Amino acid sequence: MADSPDDCALATAARQGDRLALAALLARQERSLYASAVAILGSTWDAHDAVQETLVEACAKIRGLRDPSKVRPWLARILVNKSRDILRARRRHNPVPDPEACPTREPFEDLNDDEGLREAMGMLSEERRLALALRFFLDLDYADMSAVTGWPRGTVKSRVYRALRELRCLIGRDGERPDG
Repeated sequence: MADSPDDCALATAARQGDRLALAALLARQERSLYASAVAILGSTWDAHDAVQETLVEACAKIRGLRDPSKVRPWLARILVNKSRDILRARRRHNPVPDPEACPTREPFEDLNDDEGLREAMGMLSEERRLALALRFFLDLDYADMSAVTGWPRGTVKSRVYRALRELRCLIGRDGERPDG
């Protein structure tokens, strides 16, 4: 999906040093960046950190934005990198537990409960969470998702499809997780 003409105009002005345009541009994107970060990281605390680091880097590097019409994918790429840094740091400090030792989870009580959705998203692999966040929270098309992640377009499509299938299963009452 292409960025809106307003975003493009703000990005163009921001590249030329207009601080008010930069502030307006980042304010317009902050909510979707945050929603994506929560989906990717599964933690509101980490999501706040990732978004703040994304906004700081965007401010520092806005003049390097080559195509103002692609400002959302550019911001998404920064957010993905910051989120991956946080996930790497988290793994260093909290090793992944043995899946056999983890208790099974009960089906969610309320399908409309945001906490339940966040919990289900947290059960997905990092790649599947990332695919859903980019597609549905940042509203990127498959071509932009491919550019942001470096995954081939077919891989992007299959990860979104498999992530949705697994998420439906996790939120559903059948309790079976699909294979890979």
